[in-house]
Amino acid sequence: MRFSLQDIKKQVQRRGNILSVSLHFLRSGELREEIEHLVSYHEQLLGHAQRDFSIDDARACIGDYRLAHCLITTLSAWYYWQQPDWQMVVKQLGNDILERFQEANITSPAQLRLALFNFVNDRFDGFLDAQMRGAALEEFAGMHGGTDQQGMPALAVPDLEYLLTLDSDEEAVLVRDTSHAPGAEEVASLYNQWVFEAALFNASDVHFVIDCTTFIKMQDGATNKTTTGIGAVIKRLCYLSRNLGVYYDLAYDSDSIADQTSPSILHLTLYGPQEMTGAPQQYGLRLARLCRILLGYSNLYHSRRGGGGVDEGMGRLRRPGPTSPATLSTAAILQAEATIHFLQRAYRFVMDATLLNLLPSPVETNTIETQAPSNFPSTSPTNKHPISTYAKYRNTTTSLHLFMTAALNSLLQKPSTHLPIATELMDGNWNASQSRFY
Repeated sequence: MRFSLQDIKKQVQRRGNILSVSLHFLRSGELREEIEHLVSYHEQLLGHAQRDFSIDDARACIGDYRLAHCLITTLSAWYYWQQPDWQMVVKQLGNDILERFQEANITSPAQLRLALFNFVNDRFDGFLDAQMRGAALEEFAGMHGGTDQQGMPALAVPDLEYLLTLDSDEEAVLVRDTSHAPGAEEVASLYNQWVFEAALFNASDVHFVIDCTTFIKMQDGATNKTTTGIGAVIKRLCYLSRNLGVYYDLAYDSDSIADQTSPSILHLTLYGPQEMTGAPQQYGLRLARLCRILLGYSNLYHSRRGGGGVDEGMGRLRRPGPTSPATLSTAAILQAEATIHFLQRAYRFVMDATLLNLLPSPVETNTIETQAPSNFPSTSPTNKHPISTYAKYRNTTTSLHLFMTAALNSLLQKPSTHLPIATELMDGNWNASQSRFY
């Protein structure tokens, strides 16, 4: 379970006609002791029913109710509420009771409530006042639970009342899905990731300014082999965008081309195909997923409970492997921002280097293209190449050559082992023709 943008602690600034929003991320060392207290509170209540869990006591561990709500939600990656097993609970009361229930076709709390409903209708004409309630429940317990050697009902009335509400939320018990309790750093890292993705879930476009020279230097320092250059990232971007149904613009910086022989500043803009009747942020989930893959801070794991589980959360916190050559490093990102929509207004969300460094460490994500099929259908037919009309509103910049990978690596004086991305002529404007790849 994740939290929404409305739940996150935030600040809104206005400069002229531009609204900007800054979200609260946990910096290094911030609230670590409070998070440990919150984890300890969850550990103390393991195996206890949900009625024993006090949300006020949990919030008191943090002190800020908004942060507490988000951190409690973050802990759902490790802790969750589980309904008690019917057979195990009844067996603890006695094996004879379980056999009697099975003979009466009572195998769940719902069927037990139905049997009690029919009993009240037959025995008390459908009405049972408070004075007769105890005697009626005792008679019903003796009928279905039997009696002991002393002639007393084997199923006590309090136990019967517990079985009648066994499937309610209050009777769900707290369990931990991992072998050990999470650390404060793990919780804070996952919180920062979910805050970052909560913003992108409501984004209509995301813009990155990439320093290609820094990217190449980082590759040279990380490996002794011949590097593939920024073209590998671009080629991978084309593939992922097509699978996820996301539009993108790639362009060099005009000032970079005017000042240098080999331009090194690359502008990358990701956005979803806008529709007349759709919300601006309706493709925010796809943008968040694509940014997560490009930044390389997580593998794609299917959650065990449909979202926010340990398979999805803890998978991003595993020990990082070697940085993928097809992953954007935060050191190579000069600037990043997104346009997010909240309460019928558009806000500018700046993602600086300090913020990006708070995300989990990059891990190997090359296997995602082959292991995880896309859940999103392509936004255009496979036998046609529609022209994107949404690229026209972008700022005018110098377009890339059609053989993007080879040309880009050639300008950066790096050898390329990749084939050209495009195999047919375009209309001369990459911004207007890139949609044909999906």
